Amino acid sequence: MDARGMVKITGRYKELIIGAGGENIAPVPIEDNIKKLCPGISNVVMIGDKRKFNVAVITLKAVGAEGEEPGTDALNTGALSMYDGQGTASVSGAMKDAKMIAAIQKVIDMTNSDASCCTNNASKIQKWTILPYDFSVQGGELTPTLKIKRGEVMKHYEAAIDAMYDSKDKYVNFVRNAEGGASQAEVSNQA
Repeated sequence: MDARGMVKITGRYKELIIGAGGENIAPVPIEDNIKKLCPGISNVVMIGDKRKFNVAVITLKAVGAEGEEPGTDALNTGALSMYDGQGTASVSGAMKDAKMIAAIQKVIDMTNSDASCCTNNASKIQKWTILPYDFSVQGGELTPTLKIKRGEVMKHYEAAIDAMYDSKDKYVNFVRNAEGGASQAEVSNQA
């Protein structure tokens, strides 16, 4: 709602998150702000529908991740810029790298304190994780027009999401099981 009392629609109705306290949260402006502030982030998906707080799953820009396919483990130039010239950096390495985790946490904190996108405490992201691959049509997380399928993301990464809600830390390191599926997330004390 603006200063004149006019309501402005900031996202699609079906993307609204309804918090445990009944708050309506538009995740797209928050997700877009995080991506704008961090050149290495490809996608952000907030989760928090009927939950006590919001969490986010984040994907980094990787070589070959153009939407159709999830890409490789190698970071592309946008994500490499966060490493100050380390040309051999990988997504799997970034998931454990204290510098990368701190840089993303800083961007999340900046977004959480920006009243233009986080209108109240209920809309803030409390915990997050980095996923090992970007979202793709092939993986089922994107539509053919490259829009995120929130339900599919929540289904594919349910174990990681649950681990974030169970953790006491802000950053939870994602771990895949032996079959390659999402299994758990381990707590990281780096954040």
